[in-house]
Amino acid sequence: MNTEAIIFEPSDWVPNNPRLPVLLYRGLFDGGPTDFESRFAANSWTGIWTNGVFDYQHYHSGAHEVLGIALGRATLLIGGPGGQELDVIAGDCLVLPAGTGHRNLG
Repeated sequence: MNTEAIIFEPSDWVPNNPRLPVLLYRGLFDGGPTDFESRFAANSWTGIWTNGVFDYQHYHSGAHEVLGIALGRATLLIGGPGGQELDVIAGDCLVLPAGTGHRNLG
């Protein structure tokens, strides 16, 4: 497993988080969706969204977010309109601090 920590400056209307980095864990799991479901449940993370990342730029001002890539692959724009494109595949996991912009590019 490889881990990356990335700090994003504000980008256009997206504040990002000035203190906390985005954490990207590559290859965290390799067993499919049940790995993420069981790990999230063990931490009492309920209300799990399981239908991908929206295709428009957005952020959550009052909550951190964990994105577990259970199946397939995606290119995500993290950090607002001027952020960084990240290619993610099944087994990867991102921790987005409150205020971090994110969008699915495909």
